[in-house]
Amino acid sequence: MTMPSNSLLNIRLPCGRGVDDELAMRACSEAAAEVGLTLGARTPTSLVFLPGAKVTRSLLRCMAPGLAQALEPATRAGAGVAAELLSRGGDGLAISIMSPKEASGEAFVS
Repeated sequence: MTMPSNSLLNIRLPCGRGVDDELAMRACSEAAAEVGLTLGARTPTSLVFLPGAKVTRSLLRCMAPGLAQALEPATRAGAGVAAELLSRGGDGLAISIMSPKEASGEAFVS
């Protein structure tokens, strides 16, 4: 089920001159970590961040499945953030961010 467009935060942020792909991706990853999101998927030009699962939880899930499920908070569908690098021609890069209009998406952008 898709979300109505008026419930999505869709922002395009220009990057400063001299910011390359790796620096922009690292900045997005750091912003996500600050608001409790972790990397769910990565391509050369995009990142998807999801609430919840950390590496330690993944390891715990592998070693003690029943205990890990009891400790994990319930995650909600539609609570992630997608960030995509866009070329602005000769003007460098921009980052397109799409997220639900809720605290995690707005905190990520700020």
